[in-house]
Amino acid sequence: MISWRSVKQTITTTSSTHAEILALHEASRECVWLRSIIQHVRQTCGLSLGKMKPTTIYEDKVHALLN
Repeated sequence: MISWRSVKQTITTTSSTHAEILALHEASRECVWLRSIIQHVRQTCGLSLGKMKPTTIYEDKVHALLN
């Protein structure tokens, strides 16, 4: 599943690092939401409810795993 959007940040940041952290936070929130949608569809359609693999989010050559 791919999700894409472009919005202006609502908070003024004092550094590029702070802006990246805020963007990563928003990306992780959307990822959690998408994973819950996938889980709901799987339950509704009677598909296997096995454990989902972690989602990798890349940011500045460093990745964070989101379970």
